[in-house]
Amino acid sequence: MYRELMFLAKNNIVIKNTIGHKDFFELPTDHHHHLVCTNCNAIKKVVIGRHLHKQEKQLEKENGFVIKSHSIEFYGLCRDCRTE
Repeated sequence: MYRELMFLAKNNIVIKNTIGHKDFFELPTDHHHHLVCTNCNAIKKVVIGRHLHKQEKQLEKENGFVIKSHSIEFYGLCRDCRTE
């Protein structure tokens, strides 16, 4: 099964993410980032506004660099773990 997932990732049918030393795969439906709970390891998808795209373009221009992709994860405690 893992070989099949790697084939799908290699052919851009799924996206492979590694968060917290664990691999997981997602369909490339929308661009998003993740909130990762450092206590229970819960992962939640979040969408960041268009200002990040503007910053990417500025970084490319200032550095003569072409950005192909990026990954942003925010680490902390989820609502459930904060109330424990």
